[in-house]
Amino acid sequence: LGDYDSAPMPQRDDLIVLPRQKDDTDMHYAARRILELGARRAVLLGGMGGRLDHTLANFATLVFLTENGVDALLADETCEVRVLLQGVHRVPRREGCYLSLFPVGTSARVTLRNVFYTLESEVLSAGFPLGVSNEFLDGDAEIRVEEGSVYMLICKKEPF
Repeated sequence: LGDYDSAPMPQRDDLIVLPRQKDDTDMHYAARRILELGARRAVLLGGMGGRLDHTLANFATLVFLTENGVDALLADETCEVRVLLQGVHRVPRREGCYLSLFPVGTSARVTLRNVFYTLESEVLSAGFPLGVSNEFLDGDAEIRVEEGSVYMLICKKEPF
């Protein structure tokens, strides 16, 4: 699936060729399509590390999928991104990784437990990166999103 404006068009019978002039990015079109097909989980690959504008667009697509009930993950070889909506989230410890949180939008209120830098009902603001590069302790991290929603990034400390 794609408009193939930046990649060679493969020779396949099941190929979906999109128009080059459209409102959706190719990734967002694919996200809308999998929702129509009833997907409950999605892994978005190849959506980070290239053009920054497309990376940010893929973050928006991740929000779209999550808000529509899809367990969605945006990943590359060094980082995984999820959107956490309001509620309590348990995140298994990941050896050799940082845990970072950023608000979706202007702010989010969170409590973080069982991490090196704990927070108790603190506001994460788009204008101050308070949630960057936290570290796991033993066991699961607990993230309570009280207001808003957050991007959760789990990134390798060292490249693979």
